[in-house]
Amino acid sequence: CNRDRVIAQRSSCGGQACKGAQTETKVCPKDSCIKEVDCAISEWDQWSYCSKDTPGSNRVRARSILAEASNGGKACGTRYPEPPLALEEIEPCVNWKKDSSVTDCVLTTWGQWTECTALCNGGLKHRNRGIRTPPTAGGIPCQGSLE
Repeated sequence: CNRDRVIAQRSSCGGQACKGAQTETKVCPKDSCIKEVDCAISEWDQWSYCSKDTPGSNRVRARSILAEASNGGKACGTRYPEPPLALEEIEPCVNWKKDSSVTDCVLTTWGQWTECTALCNGGLKHRNRGIRTPPTAGGIPCQGSLE
């Protein structure tokens, strides 16, 4: 940032000369492009389906790290007293119905993209979709992420 001034009238006949600089310069405040980025984790995927052909099996669901912590941001899975970060969960298949009609998964269309999380040096945009109809009774599971 600069500011200037001009001499409106020069000294004459022994008058004193103008004092001070004609131009001043100062640093303009500007946000740093280096921002703290906290770990970002996706939502859990849908549980895998339980097959009626394999009683006693397990089902699984997973999530992923969307952005690692950087520049001093909070790391994934370090929020005491919470347990360490898990990216996969497994549980036994229970209460599945042998005589249910089979329904395949149907997803909604993708929503609009969000604004970027950073103004410079990259960033992330997100969009979501949902599950219109969850799979049942061994139907085809949902394919792809919801985010």
